[in-house]
Amino acid sequence: MSVLLQYANRTVDVAAFQGARAGEGEVLLQQDLLVGDVGGLMITGIQKLAQRFLIRLLTEAGSILHLPEEGTQFMTEARQGLFRVQLDVEASFAEAMFDVEQQLKGEELAGDPPDERFDSAEIVSTSLAHGKVVLRVRLRAESGANTEFIVPVAATP
Repeated sequence: MSVLLQYANRTVDVAAFQGARAGEGEVLLQQDLLVGDVGGLMITGIQKLAQRFLIRLLTEAGSILHLPEEGTQFMTEARQGLFRVQLDVEASFAEAMFDVEQQLKGEELAGDPPDERFDSAEIVSTSLAHGKVVLRVRLRAESGANTEFIVPVAATP
């Protein structure tokens, strides 16, 4: 079967996080549109939803000119060193989910496939040590498809 079939009648996005390899477990991704001579990789489905989710979560609210409502306070609180215990991280994430959900659902169209439509996100595990937070997040699409990924965040002022 052709790999192109997964893109039939769908919109695609350019992968902003490079380095994922199927079946290789945990891999640190690079936030980059171009890596070496490879660039412009297309994504769709749950990967596209995960990328949209991460971009919203990791964008500081008010940091995009002319779009002051985009993003969340999550990274602002991390950068200000407000994550002292696990409960601080979980509370900030829960608060950010309200904003992320509104933003993702606000840009969805009726014709978007269910595996690209946001249903929910939750923290599976959290570790906080030496000014670094590592979240394992489970993201669920309206189709019921879900994916887990790790989000490392610097949490020091």
